[in-house]
Amino acid sequence: QFICDAGCSTSPQAIQTLADSVYQQASSDLRSAITSAALINSIGAASSDIANLLANANISGDYSQVVVPLLALLNWYPNWSGGSNTCKNGINNAPLYMRLNTLFFENSLESCCKRYYSWAYIECAGENAVT
Repeated sequence: QFICDAGCSTSPQAIQTLADSVYQQASSDLRSAITSAALINSIGAASSDIANLLANANISGDYSQVVVPLLALLNWYPNWSGGSNTCKNGINNAPLYMRLNTLFFENSLESCCKRYYSWAYIECAGENAVT
């Protein structure tokens, strides 16, 4: 949620630009935390049981690409503002309110269509959709 005080532009474009900037910074910070192991250290600090588990785990690899696949799992959303009975793909193109509340996202076109356009499932998912 973004709260604008006096002097903050309320144009939709300015608010969208601000939201995109915050999203990009948060994604970058998360990637950095994963790459530097700061995320794992923070998780370990939350619980001694988790710390013991992590201390005994063999953790290796490049974690810098973890964020993108995680976001890709939840990137189908209803195209309510587009005037079509279908779902769109691409978290960066979703409306701000949907990006701020990921409950709108589904992991596939079919599941998005079933959830939001069950009454027009074939139109949403395409003629080759499994019913």
